[in-house]
Amino acid sequence: MFQNFLQQTNYPAILVSAVVYFALGALWYSPVLFQKPWAANVGRTDEQLRSGNKIVFLYTFLALLAVCFVTSFFTWALQTASCMAAIRLGLFISLGYTATVIAINNWYGQRGAKLTLIDAGYHVAGIVLATIIMSVWK
Repeated sequence: MFQNFLQQTNYPAILVSAVVYFALGALWYSPVLFQKPWAANVGRTDEQLRSGNKIVFLYTFLALLAVCFVTSFFTWALQTASCMAAIRLGLFISLGYTATVIAINNWYGQRGAKLTLIDAGYHVAGIVLATIIMSVWK
């Protein structure tokens, strides 16, 4: 089964999905949306954010590429082909795995609900977008 998936995978769709997911993060954590409340909840100043190690962007993109690859497997295995089916699958994956894991980590890290909603919201939106792209791009 996995061999068939690897042969039939739409690798450009995975790459584009990861780029879109990454771009969403740039917007999500920018001053336009949630930078200030996110930074306040993780205890970072604007100066600390600007002076951070830029290699984290590469690591983030590689991680998002992995998320999109695995998500692609689900869209392939379930033969998700419509936008609504993709939204349902994306919500199922992101709420079932990603949002819950972020919530657990934040509970143990004694982080607030606001931070959990910001971080989990980004991944829910990103996975749903990626699932839509991979489901409708045949």
